[in-house]
Amino acid sequence: MSTNPLNEFLSERSAGPASKRGQLPSASITIPFATFELRGTRLGFSDPWQLMDAVAVICPSGQYALEAECYCYGADKRVARVLATLSGRHGERGALYGEFGVDVGNACIFDYDAIEGFADADEEAFDEWGRQHIVDGARSLSGSIPCATAKSTLVYFASGFGDGTYSVYERRDDYEIIGAEVVFLTGEETYPFGE
Repeated sequence: MSTNPLNEFLSERSAGPASKRGQLPSASITIPFATFELRGTRLGFSDPWQLMDAVAVICPSGQYALEAECYCYGADKRVARVLATLSGRHGERGALYGEFGVDVGNACIFDYDAIEGFADADEEAFDEWGRQHIVDGARSLSGSIPCATAKSTLVYFASGFGDGTYSVYERRDDYEIIGAEVVFLTGEETYPFGE
């Protein structure tokens, strides 16, 4: 099994200063952590347990590079945003595309067309795959879940401070949408845990 740099970074115990309630992030680090193939035309962002309630961004098919911007609050590291950009392209944040809710502390990106096709073709098998690999599956802070039937992979990652409602923006290169990003933290949020 290949390693996931984002999971390694988030899981690594830091010798840094203790995280304190009310502090702002002390550092920002961007970590390229996965590639993702979009065979369809919609890039889905959602809570892994609620795939069909995803924000589905219309994007070109192809290979996407995934990177996470992480904020450090003392020794605690959090995913602030995840970008999915068509490989070899560089874009900028465009318009707000939509929002989705998270209630399991993780979000994911996936080929919406492939997963929707699986769900439509065999709802019972789709539900069983979801139970086995998503609901009951042991998860790390970031990783991937293959779906052989859909010939696709779902990539998941920790969502900021956990549960909440998060915004998805298109990523543009001039007038063309070349990906999307989900924002969990903006840098203005203070650390909510501890005394």
